[in-house]
Amino acid sequence: MGVRFRDFPLQREAASSYFAAGGALKAGTMVALAKRYEPKGVAWLAINTTYYMDRAKDAQWAQKNQLPYPILGDHAGTVARLYSAKSSPHMFIIDAAGKLVYQGGIDNDPAGDMKEGRVNYVAQALDELLAGKPVSVPETKPYGCSVKFPPEGLPAGLPALRPEGRVEGK
Repeated sequence: MGVRFRDFPLQREAASSYFAAGGALKAGTMVALAKRYEPKGVAWLAINTTYYMDRAKDAQWAQKNQLPYPILGDHAGTVARLYSAKSSPHMFIIDAAGKLVYQGGIDNDPAGDMKEGRVNYVAQALDELLAGKPVSVPETKPYGCSVKFPPEGLPAGLPALRPEGRVEGK
């Protein structure tokens, strides 16, 4: 069956979620942050919106990247549209009261090559939130691959022509 958002424990200090595509940028950063903040009471989860993926492919990707958190399937894009998710990863932090306190990019280093001046916006927001402070930067510009919504009329999970011209699943 899989994990559903409604089954996720809400008795937490915060929840950090991100919308992911099948090869989400910065998977290592996500894993490190999840491991860092889980002991502090922060729930972490991914939401895969890639329409041509399915639960089996999500599980393979999670195993390959050794994710210590669940991937929720949103292959029809319903939740992504409700959140206005634009990219993978598009980060969202929700406090214990259920209020959205941060959304945007994981950091200010889309290329991953900054030697100095890198700001991890998610870590900064979580540290502030856990310290009882307001989040000083509640929104930044997300970056990465676009969310892969199903083409009009195509049900999620079906093989589809990928942008590079090959059929997924063949």
